[in-house]
Amino acid sequence: MVYPGADEVLALLSARALSPQAKTLQAAYSDPKLAEQVIKYEGIPLTDSVENHAEAAGFQMVQAGQTPDMTFYVFNGGDPGAPRWTSLRCCGADL
Repeated sequence: MVYPGADEVLALLSARALSPQAKTLQAAYSDPKLAEQVIKYEGIPLTDSVENHAEAAGFQMVQAGQTPDMTFYVFNGGDPGAPRWTSLRCCGADL
């Protein structure tokens, strides 16, 4: 797999070593609309960048409706608490 960000290889290798079993992941963006835009210095949408990094680290992105092993919160503008509040609403928490 080739992706921008060769300076991140050590972190990815460490993640794979610490979790050798395949895990599932979902990404929650503070601004989902902006996540589809091409980001500076990478030339691809943020969603693609997150997916590439997750797969390189040994994770598999889940489809809508599936339950992931973990959720990765990505702040990409807007309200920094938006993903957290959305997750709490999904879990039935009283806000």
